[in-house]
Amino acid sequence: MSLTLPVTTIQLLAGEDDGPPEPSLNDLVSLWIPIFELRIRSESWTDPRAILGMCEVVAGERTGRRLRSPGAADDSVQSGVVVRPFRGEDPLDPFGLSARGWERLEPFTVPDPQSPPAPTVSVVWEPESHQEG
Repeated sequence: MSLTLPVTTIQLLAGEDDGPPEPSLNDLVSLWIPIFELRIRSESWTDPRAILGMCEVVAGERTGRRLRSPGAADDSVQSGVVVRPFRGEDPLDPFGLSARGWERLEPFTVPDPQSPPAPTVSVVWEPESHQEG
Protein backbone atom coordinates (compact mmCIF):
# COMPACT_ATOMS: atom_id res chain seq x y z
CA MET A 1 0.00 0.00 0.00
CA SER A 2 1.42 3.37 -0.93
CA LEU A 3 0.74 6.68 0.74
CA THR A 4 -1.23 9.34 -1.13
CA LEU A 5 -2.31 12.77 0.02
CA PRO A 6 -5.34 14.76 -1.19
CA VAL A 7 -3.87 17.72 -3.06
CA THR A 8 -7.17 19.60 -2.83
CA THR A 9 -6.91 19.56 0.97
CA ILE A 10 -3.36 20.91 0.78
CA GLN A 11 -4.53 23.68 -1.55
CA LEU A 12 -7.35 24.57 0.84
CA LEU A 13 -5.02 24.68 3.86
CA ALA A 14 -2.51 26.79 1.92
CA GLY A 15 -5.21 29.29 0.96
CA GLU A 16 -5.06 28.55 -2.74
CA ASP A 17 -7.98 28.33 -5.13
CA ASP A 18 -9.46 24.93 -5.83
CA GLY A 19 -8.41 24.88 -9.48
CA PRO A 20 -6.08 22.28 -10.92
CA PRO A 21 -2.92 21.92 -8.82
CA GLU A 22 0.28 23.47 -10.09
CA PRO A 23 3.02 20.99 -11.02
CA SER A 24 5.18 22.48 -8.26
CA LEU A 25 2.61 21.36 -5.66
CA ASN A 26 2.66 17.80 -7.00
CA ASP A 27 6.47 17.93 -6.89
CA LEU A 28 6.40 19.14 -3.29
CA VAL A 29 4.01 16.34 -2.28
CA SER A 30 6.26 13.77 -3.96
CA LEU A 31 9.22 15.12 -1.95
CA TRP A 32 7.35 14.70 1.34
CA ILE A 33 5.84 11.25 0.70
CA PRO A 34 9.08 9.29 1.43
CA ILE A 35 9.58 11.25 4.65
CA PHE A 36 6.06 10.47 5.82
CA GLU A 37 6.46 6.82 4.82
CA LEU A 38 9.49 6.58 7.11
CA ARG A 39 8.16 8.63 10.04
CA ILE A 40 4.46 7.66 10.15
CA ARG A 41 3.31 4.12 10.96
CA SER A 42 1.81 2.54 7.82
CA GLU A 43 -1.37 1.44 9.62
CA SER A 44 -2.05 5.15 10.27
CA TRP A 45 -1.86 6.25 6.62
CA THR A 46 -5.65 6.05 6.26
CA ASP A 47 -6.50 7.71 9.59
CA PRO A 48 -8.17 11.09 8.86
CA ARG A 49 -6.20 12.82 11.63
CA ALA A 50 -2.90 11.56 10.24
CA ILE A 51 -3.86 12.58 6.70
CA LEU A 52 -4.81 16.06 7.93
CA GLY A 53 -1.51 16.35 9.82
CA MET A 54 0.50 15.37 6.75
CA CYS A 55 -1.48 17.82 4.60
CA GLU A 56 -0.80 20.58 7.15
CA VAL A 57 2.94 19.89 7.03
CA VAL A 58 2.99 20.10 3.23
CA ALA A 59 0.73 23.19 3.20
CA GLY A 60 3.03 24.86 5.74
CA GLU A 61 6.00 24.18 3.50
CA ARG A 62 4.03 25.50 0.52
CA THR A 63 3.06 28.77 2.22
CA GLY A 64 6.61 29.23 3.53
CA ARG A 65 8.06 28.79 0.04
CA ARG A 66 5.52 31.19 -1.40
CA LEU A 67 6.35 33.83 1.20
CA ARG A 68 10.09 33.37 0.66
CA SER A 69 9.82 33.91 -3.09
CA PRO A 70 11.49 37.14 -4.32
CA GLY A 71 9.29 40.18 -3.72
CA ALA A 72 6.56 38.33 -1.83
CA ALA A 73 7.34 39.93 1.53
CA ASP A 74 8.34 43.38 0.26
CA ASP A 75 6.50 46.48 1.40
CA SER A 76 4.67 48.43 -1.28
CA VAL A 77 3.32 51.97 -1.35
CA GLN A 78 0.01 52.72 -3.01
CA SER A 79 -1.38 56.26 -2.96
CA GLY A 80 0.79 57.10 0.03
CA VAL A 81 -0.32 54.01 1.99
CA VAL A 82 2.37 51.51 2.97
CA VAL A 83 1.22 47.92 2.62
CA ARG A 84 3.23 45.37 4.58
CA PRO A 85 2.46 41.71 3.92
CA PHE A 86 2.26 39.23 6.78
CA ARG A 87 5.69 37.73 7.35
CA GLY A 88 5.06 35.47 10.34
CA GLU A 89 7.50 34.78 13.16
CA ASP A 90 9.23 31.82 11.50
CA PRO A 91 10.16 32.29 7.83
CA LEU A 92 10.22 28.51 7.34
CA ASP A 93 6.70 28.10 8.76
CA PRO A 94 5.10 31.57 8.75
CA PHE A 95 1.55 30.45 9.52
CA GLY A 96 2.43 27.61 11.92
CA LEU A 97 0.86 24.95 9.68
CA SER A 98 3.87 22.63 9.67
CA ALA A 99 4.26 22.82 13.44
CA ARG A 100 0.57 22.10 13.92
CA GLY A 101 0.78 19.20 11.46
CA TRP A 102 3.74 17.58 13.23
CA GLU A 103 1.97 18.04 16.56
CA ARG A 104 -1.11 16.31 15.14
CA LEU A 105 1.09 13.49 13.78
CA GLU A 106 2.82 12.83 17.12
CA PRO A 107 0.64 9.81 18.06
CA PHE A 108 1.28 8.22 14.66
CA THR A 109 5.06 8.59 14.44
CA VAL A 110 7.57 5.79 14.46
CA PRO A 111 10.25 6.18 17.16
CA ASP A 112 13.43 7.66 15.70
CA PRO A 113 16.20 5.00 15.82
CA GLN A 114 18.83 7.78 15.90
CA SER A 115 17.55 9.36 19.09
CA PRO A 116 19.05 8.10 22.34
CA PRO A 117 16.80 6.09 24.61
CA ALA A 118 15.17 7.95 27.45
CA PRO A 119 17.09 7.55 30.69
CA THR A 120 15.59 5.23 33.25
CA VAL A 121 15.33 6.54 36.75
CA SER A 122 14.90 4.32 39.79
CA VAL A 123 13.80 5.78 43.06
CA VAL A 124 14.21 3.79 46.22
CA TRP A 125 12.73 5.09 49.41
CA GLU A 126 13.91 3.78 52.71
CA PRO A 127 12.42 5.26 55.81
CA GLU A 128 14.96 6.53 58.28
CA SER A 129 15.01 4.85 61.60
CA HIS A 130 14.83 7.41 64.37
CA GLN A 131 16.81 6.45 67.39
CA GLU A 132 16.20 8.39 70.53
CA GLY A 133 18.91 8.70 72.81
